[in-house]
Parts: sequence; C-alpha cells; structure tokens
Amino acid sequence: MTSLYWMQSGGCGGDSMSLLGTEAPDLPTLMQSLGVDLLWHPSLSNLSPAAQKTLLDDLKSGARPLDVLVVEGAVVRGPAGTGMYDARGGQPRKDVVAALAKQAQVVIALGTCASFGGFGADGEIEATGLQFTKSQKGGLLGAEFRAKAGLPVLNLAGCPCHHDVLGNALLAITAGAT
Repeated sequence: MTSLYWMQSGGCGGDSMSLLGTEAPDLPTLMQSLGVDLLWHPSLSNLSPAAQKTLLDDLKSGARPLDVLVVEGAVVRGPAGTGMYDARGGQPRKDVVAALAKQAQVVIALGTCASFGGFGADGEIEATGLQFTKSQKGGLLGAEFRAKAGLPVLNLAGCPCHHDVLGNALLAITAGAT
C-alpha cells in the first residue's frame, strides 16, 4: 500500500472538490485499485483530534512511513514570516508542511496556489508555493529541495487541478514510474 497524507493550506478546498468529482472510477475504487492508503484528508477522514495528532507526530518523526504528501492551497508565511495567519494549536501550518515534506517519498503541490503561491503571493499573508513563489524558484521548501525519492516537488497546477491529472500522477507513483 502507498500511504498518502493530504493537507489543505491557505483556505483552499477546490482541489478536494475536483477529486470528489471523480466518476470513472469513483474515488474509493480509484484509491483501492491504486493501492493507496489515505491516511488523512480533511474532508474524508474522521480521526479524533488526538488520533490525528498521533498520526502527524509519527509521520513527522519518521516512525510511520509517508509515501505521498499532497498539499493543496498556498502556504501562508505571514505575518512577517511567522506563519501564524494559518496556525492550529499554536503551530504554523507551514512548519507542519515542511516537516512532512522532509519525510515523504514524493511531494505533490496540487493546484496553482500550492504550486506557485496564488493571488496571496504579493500580499500581507505572504503566500508561497511549495517550491516556487510565482515564477521564482524557492518557495517554502527551497529551490534545491528533493523528496526522499530524489524528486523535486511535483507541481500539478490548475485552479482546480483536474482530478484525472492527480489520478494519473498517483498511477505513475504507485507503478514505480517516479
């Protein structure tokens, strides 16, 4: 099974809505046929807060392997680089994304905002993509970032990204084409 953790950043949910529109095959059949173990998705998972924290802690520490990290929405770094405009439990989401990216075999920036920062890249929220801010290489993870499989962030742009694009990327990953 290929483990997959899905994060929403920057208030985005459009890529999730696109994914939920998958019809042939439907989403559960797609995930099952690809051998994807969906560890967490904010719209589909029902872990208790304590269980989700344990899962995150295990993934961040490497105690539990993470094959694919999917991030949708721009990563918020404001104000003044702290990331506190998008924090939960006092922890900036940008720090969680960075910690999970270090552990993942493959990192996918899903949608234009996760790929390039979106419309908030010039504003007070200091939005960025995972490996780009607009056309400037760098982003949250830095220009030289490589996931554990040796790949840079896979940018699947679109607003939202079409569900077939993600499905085909997951097919390539699970087939070992990465």
